[in-house]
Amino acid sequence: MDYSVNSLTTAAECDVMISLATKEKNNLTARKLTLEQKQADYAKNSVVVAVELQSVTAEFTAYQAIIPSLPEGQAKEDSITRMKKLEVKLRVLNGKKEDYGNIAVLDKQFDYARAAKELEEADAFLAAVTARKAQL
Repeated sequence: MDYSVNSLTTAAECDVMISLATKEKNNLTARKLTLEQKQADYAKNSVVVAVELQSVTAEFTAYQAIIPSLPEGQAKEDSITRMKKLEVKLRVLNGKKEDYGNIAVLDKQFDYARAAKELEEADAFLAAVTARKAQL
């Protein structure tokens, strides 16, 4: 973007803008690093949740198939208890899937890309103001 740096008429004005822009750039750099880590974490968690969800679903389905054929007694009661625990775990994993699934990963990638562009723009702004200061 073309900035109207010609409106800066003194080196002191340039210094103020450089100081403000540098602070903003530092904030953007920290944000970008944080988003980069979140993006990596979300991608990793997405895979872990998907694998665990598949495993728990298979076990839950097996219990659903086996329990009706079990004779009444402790083994059947234990199996029903285990199936109920698996059902709760499935609900939790489905919630995590929403939090760390492909959509969440894509959202974090978008946030990271935006932060990277903002950082590039901060660099361009600093370069323009620094060049104007050199002209004065």
